[in-house]
Amino acid sequence: MANYSLSHFLIEARRRRVFRVIGLYVVAAWALLQVADLLFESWGISSAALRHVWLGAVLGLPVALILGWRYDIVSGRIVRAASSDESADLSIGRADYIILTAVAAVTVAIVYTMAIDVSDTPDTDPTQAVASEVVANSVAVLPFVNMSDVPDNEYFSDGLSETLLHMLAQVPELKVSARTSSFAFKGKDQDIRTIAGALGVAHVLEGSVQRAGGQVRITAQLIRADDGFHVWSEHYDRTLEDIFGIQDEIAQRVSASLAQSLLGSGGGNPIQGIGTDNFEAYDLYLRAVSEQNRQTYESIRTSEGLLKDALAKDPNFHDAKTQLVSNYFLQVRGGLRGPQTAIAEISALLEQVLAVQPDNVRARTWMLVARAWSANVSGEEVDVMAITDSLRELIAEAPSEVEPKQILLQVLAPMGETEDALALMQDILVLDPMNSAVLIEIGVAHYSMGDRDNARSALNRSLDIDPDQPMSLIHISEPKRPAPLSRMTY
Repeated sequence: MANYSLSHFLIEARRRRVFRVIGLYVVAAWALLQVADLLFESWGISSAALRHVWLGAVLGLPVALILGWRYDIVSGRIVRAASSDESADLSIGRADYIILTAVAAVTVAIVYTMAIDVSDTPDTDPTQAVASEVVANSVAVLPFVNMSDVPDNEYFSDGLSETLLHMLAQVPELKVSARTSSFAFKGKDQDIRTIAGALGVAHVLEGSVQRAGGQVRITAQLIRADDGFHVWSEHYDRTLEDIFGIQDEIAQRVSASLAQSLLGSGGGNPIQGIGTDNFEAYDLYLRAVSEQNRQTYESIRTSEGLLKDALAKDPNFHDAKTQLVSNYFLQVRGGLRGPQTAIAEISALLEQVLAVQPDNVRARTWMLVARAWSANVSGEEVDVMAITDSLRELIAEAPSEVEPKQILLQVLAPMGETEDALALMQDILVLDPMNSAVLIEIGVAHYSMGDRDNARSALNRSLDIDPDQPMSLIHISEPKRPAPLSRMTY
């Protein structure tokens, strides 16, 4: 009886063209899913939300089969399908009907997905608001490509890029992407438009460095990201001793080109260079920066030695002194140096720099930290409001410098200054959207404000950028509030 019933069902299903319904539905739904997949990217909808569309398509299949079994479209009217003892032609309009069913099912799923995707996105999540509007006077300095035969010369091409970034960041009218984010694309085969979109900049400065013996060949080009237009390009064949002039010329040309076309001025205002004309000292400095960026105990120690060697070559190399200050702070945080000894050394170095360069933003920022730290160690009360006001002044003077904003964020978050802290987070992410450490700080700050959803969002995004770092997982599993200023380390 079961075989007879199954056979009868299959015959009836074939007569009613149910298998044709399945084929038509699958083809129509698949085509619409491909369209949805393409549209989601342009609409800014999360790709993970496509599963809702797939769910709608799957749920729509039995609906289409039931309706296809029971009904038909005849002469523009919906009628019940004829049973096996009737002779009505069931093919009229059936294909159109099934396709429309698939369209309806997937359309409902898309609308539902868009609603879910939008409603699930926190309005105040700063990690989702990076570079919502790209300003025209913005630029990212990508790491110059090492074209030398010696791979060890990588530090030199990277150092040149960092030097140019530092020089351009001195121009208040320019928004310059931070080093961490610009270097996140090193060695990755991605086009300029994709990189510029991720960094939220309208222009990209890229180039290459070829070093051989005492000679160096440098190419540099400033590219407008939206259309690939070369705003400016140049190549240099010089001796290594000419590297300082090359850097100055590149920075001035980039600044002038952007100023003339975007800022409504003649451009070319003097930009402070690296602060030495001793190539051996500069070369040691670049090696030190490269080592310190590795952030290991051994590399930090190595960097300290190289910086001291650079200062032995040029005692007036103030950028090396400021870099040594940041090195000492790292050593204290890592337990490699005692706080009391470090404070005396740091203060002495910063006083030397500020005596010659009183407007040096980086040195002034670290001096604020050193004085607060010194007060903590001696048991004195820290004037938090004075520090906050001074940091705001530094931020206004140098909008593209990230360090003053990072320090101010560490001051504001424990004070409960929610709105100011969130605005500052936004500013930092605009300059440095690929910095996982910044996102960790944001996550911890959100936890302190009781906002677990946005905290997890920031921490998860930091893991997307740097899956190997453990701090995000630690904070996700064990939420911690940031320490007040009197207990903070920098």
